[in-house]
Formats: sequence, C-alpha cells, structure tokens
Amino acid sequence: MSYINKYLKYKSKYLELSNQLLNNKQIGGTKNNFIIIGNIRGDDLKFIPDLKTQLKSLNGNVNEYKFKFNNKTYKLDDLTFESVSDDIKTFIDKKELSNNIIICLEESSPYGLFFADKYPEMCKAIICYPLRLNTKESLDRLYHKYVEKKGWKYISENYDPIKYFFEINDDKLSELFDKNGDEEKNIIELLINLQLRKQYEKIPKIYKIPTYIFSRLDMDAISTIKLNFERKDIAEMKGIISPDDAIYTSMMWNIARVQYDKELMELNKENNNLRIHHVIAFEINEDVRLISDAVKILIY
Repeated sequence: MSYINKYLKYKSKYLELSNQLLNNKQIGGTKNNFIIIGNIRGDDLKFIPDLKTQLKSLNGNVNEYKFKFNNKTYKLDDLTFESVSDDIKTFIDKKELSNNIIICLEESSPYGLFFADKYPEMCKAIICYPLRLNTKESLDRLYHKYVEKKGWKYISENYDPIKYFFEINDDKLSELFDKNGDEEKNIIELLINLQLRKQYEKIPKIYKIPTYIFSRLDMDAISTIKLNFERKDIAEMKGIISPDDAIYTSMMWNIARVQYDKELMELNKENNNLRIHHVIAFEINEDVRLISDAVKILIY
C-alpha cells in the first residue's frame, strides 16, 4: 500500500510540474506582461474583456494603457508620437514591467510602433490590430473630402475647417474645449485622428523587434456599396457618385494597402521581424483569438 501511495504522490507532483512547464512553454519560457494600448479616441472597445480573457489563458499579466489625452483637455503637443511614447515608458516604469508584449488596437498602432522603435529594449514583441493605412495620400484625401468636396458641413456649421481643424493651434483648441458642446466634441474627436495622419512620415517601417501586423482590406462589394454609396451623406462627402465608383475607390485603396505591405516586407526581409496577416474589414474585432494566435506565433 505504501508503494501505491508513493507512486500516486510522485505522479501528482509530476503532472503538476508538467503543467507548469507547459504554461511556461506557451509564453516563451517566462511570464510575459501584455500591454494593451486601446483606441486613441478613448472608446471602450467592446471586445477588450474577451481579449483580456484570451491573454490571461496564456499565463501572462494583462495591463491596459490609456492615452493621456482621452476624455481630457490637452495641448496639440500631447498628441505627438514622441510625447505618447514617453508617457507609455512612464507607465511601464511605474509598474516595473518587463517581458512586455505590446498589443495595439485600432488607431493606436502607429503610436505603438513608434514606441517600440524608440524603446526596443522595453518590448519583447508588438502586435498591431490592425495597422491602418496612414500615408500622405490618406491625409490629402481628408482635405479633399472635407474642403474640396465641402463635406465639412456634415461635421460642423459654425467652425471654419481650416482655422479649427487643418491648421488649428492651441488657442483655437482651447475654445473648443471651453464651449464643449456636441459640435465641439465631434471636432475634437476628429482632431485626434487628423494629428495622427499628419505624423505619417514618423511611422516606422523597419522593425527592431518581432512585429505582427494585421492589415485590413475593404469588405465585399455589397457591403462597400451599402456603406459608401447608399448612405448619401457619406457618398457626397467622399465624392462617390455611383455603385461602381464606390467599388473602384475601395479597390484602389486595397491596392495601395497591399503595395504598402509589400514595401514593409521588403524592408524587413533581412531582419525577419515582420509578419503580416491580411483580414477583411468586417473580420476585425469579430474573433480576438486572432490576437492570441499571433502572440503564440511571435514567441514560439
């Protein structure tokens, strides 16, 4: 009987040790800190709770960084990549985090890539879910949509799009914060995206750490027509005059997206740090297991 008890005790310890080793293998041999960088506009993304659950299943700690300008009065300088990167560093230093895997959501990806480029020693890997196409063309398209096509009327009736948007300064921004009505809040939210687009040249293209980019392509033809032509205010703002025009515009942006991705792959061919995963627009946020799968690919 004593031999049986010893055997069962040994077997129990063996299984416990095996499970610990399995967990360690899942996360690359050491406990990681997953740092979620949420949407720059401050929205509470609905899939974040599910994402946290998935990441915890990988036996890591989950931390969430909040942009310092979310739902607060700020200066334009607070929106720069440099300012945000230093703020993320402060966040990590205060928590004394190491083995950091950065997970960027929605429009935060360029900020995360800039941080990983400036402080690669603080990052084990980075995932962009997704990396949107921020180029000079996308910036020019915004001006074309709001000014040349007079789409600003759908945004604001009382504020000039040049003085209070494209060439805004801190004084004009303070006016918007002081009035703080629905119209002002709408402009302030769009300004965050504008300032991101203005920094397109700063977005790193050569990566110093393992990088997994989800690249979003436009959706199917029926959905594209429904969202970009049948909604007349959107169609007028974007200068889309027919269903075929909606599809053509979508196709051209998909081509530009793939061309950008090809450039990234070429630039990172030697360092082997980049993985690109193309997804259709409506698949984004549908299944956060895509992110946990990307974590496993990066750290195995």
